[in-house]
Amino acid sequence: MRSQDWSRVIDKKEIVVINYADREMVEPKIYHTASTIHKAPPRLSPKKSSLFPHLDHTPISGIEGKMLLYNEVFIKSTSLPALASKKKPKKPKKIRKVKITKTPGFFHQLLSIPVDYPNPGETLQDLLMKSELGIPPGDLQREAKMSLALGDKFESGNKILKATKFYRRLYFASEMNGDNEGKALALNRLGLVYYNKGRFKKAKDMNENHQQLCPDEFIPYYNLGIIYRSLKKHMLSIKKLEQAVDMSVEINDIEGECIALAQLGFSYKAYEDLDKAKQNLNQALEKAIEIGTKDIELELKMALAYIFYHTEHSEDSEKYFHSAMLMSKGPLSDICRINVGILRAQKADIFNIKKPLIINKN
Repeated sequence: MRSQDWSRVIDKKEIVVINYADREMVEPKIYHTASTIHKAPPRLSPKKSSLFPHLDHTPISGIEGKMLLYNEVFIKSTSLPALASKKKPKKPKKIRKVKITKTPGFFHQLLSIPVDYPNPGETLQDLLMKSELGIPPGDLQREAKMSLALGDKFESGNKILKATKFYRRLYFASEMNGDNEGKALALNRLGLVYYNKGRFKKAKDMNENHQQLCPDEFIPYYNLGIIYRSLKKHMLSIKKLEQAVDMSVEINDIEGECIALAQLGFSYKAYEDLDKAKQNLNQALEKAIEIGTKDIELELKMALAYIFYHTEHSEDSEKYFHSAMLMSKGPLSDICRINVGILRAQKADIFNIKKPLIINKN
């Protein structure tokens, strides 16, 4: 083999000999392949007198002499052992972020069972310190109370996964202790968590279990009315809310009757029975004015304004928008003011406008 020849021997076999006799030899450069390290001179344009005229010249770039081609050494695939399959490193598992569904207003908010805490000023750190000190074995009642307090604190801080963990712990501790009140609290809280995460079917299951456990309570019927409406099961929603209205009337609970009538009207609106929607919303508005709940009164006036507009009662729609404008502030007041202007313009036939330029969040 002449000194001007350059070759690679692999597995004791001479694979290729490339003649560089007609080229000016330069210091070999190092480059990497998938299997090993080879030394090869930089690519030079072959002359016409090349010993390998049959080989295609495949340029990489315009500046060809400065780059290396992997096909400078022609190695058959059978000459090298197969590469060991390298398993790709596992990517770290992504922590699933809980997606919280923001409730824009009264018509989309579930009720929670109120709880009187002995120390309402306790912080989350205080409760965690108490839990770390330990609970005596078998003291299920104390464990249930601690789980409820921690769950509520975590939920108020939007730490929903941790809140869910403690609500489940509350349920199991109450079940082992035979405490139906604790189980009802746990089912109520879990229903709220699942609903706010957009998991309406799970929220439905929790509230149905709550209703079976406490068939005479107002809250599970009210919550199921909202959840069924979210699931587009409008007749079931109407049925549950009618039961909630009857229960509140029976015990003379005016506030409960007010909010149940409001939700019932909104379910009839979703069911596209606008006459019954107006009837129930008007009754709810009378109760809201009676008990002085301004926030609910505002929501009801906005809902009635939209319904009257879509039933072609522009004067009533303008009246409710104007009333809502006077008792609201910020963007909501601006929307009402714009709608009042549009309705008055329509009435005067100034503009050819068919619909108010409004955004109904509900």
